Amino acid sequence: KLHLQMNAKRRKKLQALAVGLRTPKIYGPPEGNVLLVGWGSTQGPIREAVDRARAGGDSVSALHLRHLCPLPPGLENIFSGFNRVFVVEMNDEGLYGYGQLAAILRARYCDAKIQGLNKTDGLTWKVKEILDRVRAALAAGRGQR
Repeated sequence: KLHLQMNAKRRKKLQALAVGLRTPKIYGPPEGNVLLVGWGSTQGPIREAVDRARAGGDSVSALHLRHLCPLPPGLENIFSGFNRVFVVEMNDEGLYGYGQLAAILRARYCDAKIQGLNKTDGLTWKVKEILDRVRAALAAGRGQR
């Protein structure tokens, strides 16, 4: 009985938190070819990668998540505006080729265009690494609808 009560208490807390969450703002245009998604320490390198890509004429935007549980509202609408969504993570690809956040987003939104860009060397992402990995994935056709 106590277990059920505590589960209900936690659920109510998460539901209350979810009501107050806002849809995150997109860095760059709200529609385009590529959306880079990140959280935590990936924000700076992702934004700089977007700036460099856009300066080169590429259609790239970014989304920084501050809340993962619960996820903020409106993500599905944001994802629908892009041809490809790459989740930039400091995380292992695991068995299925996606980091943890990419796997959560793919499971939650059932969207196969969500792909992971992962690294596990313990060093922060460099802008060039992000751009190189995105270009390689695009060239390989990975993450297409």
